[in-house]
Amino acid sequence: MSRRRYQRGSLKDDGDRWEIRYRIDVIVDAVVKRPYKWDVLSKKEYPTKRMAQRELERILAEVNREDYKPLPQVNFAAFAKRWQETILIHHKQSSRAGSIIKVHLLPAFGDLSLKDITAELLQAWVSQLQGNPKSIRNRVVTLKTMWATAKAWGYVTHDPFNGLILPKEQQPITYAFSLEETIAIIAKAQEPWKTLIRIVAETGIRSGEVAGLRIEDFDPVNLTLGVSQSVWRQKIQTVKTRSSVRKEPISAELAQAIQEHINGKLHGRNAGRFVGSGSDCALLFTERSGKPLHMTNFLDRVFRPILEELGIRKKMAAMGITKLGLHGFRRMSATQMDEQNVPIKTRLARMGHGNNPKVLMSNYTKPIDAASRKFADTMGALLAPRKDEAVQ
Repeated sequence: MSRRRYQRGSLKDDGDRWEIRYRIDVIVDAVVKRPYKWDVLSKKEYPTKRMAQRELERILAEVNREDYKPLPQVNFAAFAKRWQETILIHHKQSSRAGSIIKVHLLPAFGDLSLKDITAELLQAWVSQLQGNPKSIRNRVVTLKTMWATAKAWGYVTHDPFNGLILPKEQQPITYAFSLEETIAIIAKAQEPWKTLIRIVAETGIRSGEVAGLRIEDFDPVNLTLGVSQSVWRQKIQTVKTRSSVRKEPISAELAQAIQEHINGKLHGRNAGRFVGSGSDCALLFTERSGKPLHMTNFLDRVFRPILEELGIRKKMAAMGITKLGLHGFRRMSATQMDEQNVPIKTRLARMGHGNNPKVLMSNYTKPIDAASRKFADTMGALLAPRKDEAVQ
């Protein structure tokens, strides 16, 4: 349906801003209606009436087009529900989009029609947000992703993100375990967690990746661990990126510890079994029930008490860090690679940060990097329990 007539809208001086008003065509319950659209322009951006008039003309250019069609009128809450049902289901389970929508976006925009979410409204929302700049940016990215779908579905034509100013990103406070701290943590841990921590410390793999390791991923002959899946909230999912699918060389010392864990010699229980993704997955580490490891429970009940006992948490608190997971070992591994002058290409491969998408499965067929093998052997020797260490 094309427009009925050409319109010029109205412009009114309202102190420190300009009020603009014009009609738009919308579809409500299958009926075309032509309500007034009211908006404002800041005088800081448009100091003169002529400049404001030009901006109004630019806005009206859309509704004055010969092929202009009315837009369906839908509020953000209704659109968000449809988006989650049809789009979000294709995202990884660990995606934070669902919680961002529920906690942050719906309270702010739920009752608003999509057409009423303007650049000024969006900027006001961003400016009042509290918290880490990265978290704020994540909320905006989620909304922007949803907005692209809204445009594709014909709900909106405008772009409220144009000119949006976001808080400057701050360098996060991070913590890397020292080699000495790592050795002390391993010494304090009981099996099977001692072996789990040794795997993370030697290889630098992510916490979700170590929880997703299967018995079949362990190759005791070639001394490797295959990383091909991850666990999030006890659910099997894909790894973080394509380059995260890889084979990690491991030391003979670590391979022996893994084999003994699999054989049930150190802890008196076998690796549990969990059925996921349509096939049997014998996971290397599980809960007592046999379900995938719940990493939050492991951190709260096992790992952080060790940090407390060793005085590491007090040291972290002095730096403003209240929580720390296994990522501190990942940083430790990266630091050790730097100190040992491991080639950059090898570092990227070991950390699962390769930048070439063609290596998706090539990590399972190409020979192990000699530098990576050498580093694994060095780390294995450094982290292996000392002979004089008391049996835990």
